[in-house]
This record gives sequence, C-alpha cells and structure tokens, in this order.
Amino acid sequence: MFAHLLMSKRNGNYGHSNGSERPKDLAALLAERDAYTVPQTRERLGGISQESYYGLVKSGALKTFLIGTRRYTSSAAIKAFLRQRELEPAPLRKSTRRESRGKS
Repeated sequence: MFAHLLMSKRNGNYGHSNGSERPKDLAALLAERDAYTVPQTRERLGGISQESYYGLVKSGALKTFLIGTRRYTSSAAIKAFLRQRELEPAPLRKSTRRESRGKS
C-alpha cells in the first residue's frame, strides 16, 4: 500500500507528482522563506533548545505571530533579534577549571 511512497523517497522524489526533489541543503530551504515555524526558527538561531526559544518569545526578545494555532517567526524578526544580540556585549565566562588542579 505504501510501497510507492517508499520508492519515491528512495528515488529522491518524496511523493511529489511533479518530480521535484527534496532540497538537500537545509540552509538553502530556510533562506527562501518569509516566515519560519518553531523548529525552523530554532535551527536558524543555531539549534537552540525549545526552552530557550520560548524564553526568548516570553521575554519579548523574539517577535512571533500565530496563524491559527501555529506559531511563526518572520525572517525580519529573526534578523532584528540577531542584530540586537550583536550590539550587546557578550559576557565573559569564568573558567570552570580548578586552579588547584595538579597541585599537592
């Protein structure tokens, strides 16, 4: 019953009747969009966790919108968020290594 779908995936067709292939480059696929779903936005932001994503949304740092029940982030909102982050000085982290390591 589903053999035609399996064959299509093996051939790179992925069930599209027009024979178009699935994009092999995720970056190229994402670059073509005006709006991104939650997983796509998280990927564009370096693969951040879902918790981090929703923290940014809740704080207002990342603007989103709903279509029905699905949440989207516009390409412009992602770019604005990244521009804002570039302007903020990045805090330096203290080394987590023990200073007494190797000393008796």
